[in-house]
Amino acid sequence: MSSLFWAGTLIMLGTNIFVLTWIFRRKLMASGIDLGRLKEVSMLVSERAGEYLRANWSGNTDELPNALRGLMPIVAGIVSASGHTLDDRTLEQLLKISIAGQRLATRAELDRAFDRMRADAKAAAA
Repeated sequence: MSSLFWAGTLIMLGTNIFVLTWIFRRKLMASGIDLGRLKEVSMLVSERAGEYLRANWSGNTDELPNALRGLMPIVAGIVSASGHTLDDRTLEQLLKISIAGQRLATRAELDRAFDRMRADAKAAAA
C-alpha cells in the first residue's frame, strides 16, 4: 500500500510540474518573450554588470545604490536592444541574480540598496 501511495504521489507531482511549465511557457510566448533570447540577454547583463561594478564600485555598501543607479540604464538598454520589455522590478531581479551570482554583493546588500533607491526616488518625487 505504501509503495502505491508514493508512486501515485510522484506521478501527480510530475504531472503538476509538467502542466505548470507548459502554462508558463505558453504565457511567455503569448507575451512575446523568447526564453532562449532571454537567456542570452541575461548572460550579457551579467557580464556587463560585473564589469561595471568592478570598475565603478569600491565595495562599500553605502555606495552600492549609486553604482546601481548608473547600471540600471545600461541594463535597460541591453534588454530593450534585444527586443524585450521588462519593468523596473524585473530588471532589479535580473541584476540581483547576476551580481549575487558573481559574489560581488550579497542578496541582502542588494535588497537594501534597491530599497534605498526606491525610497530616494519617492523622496525626490515628493
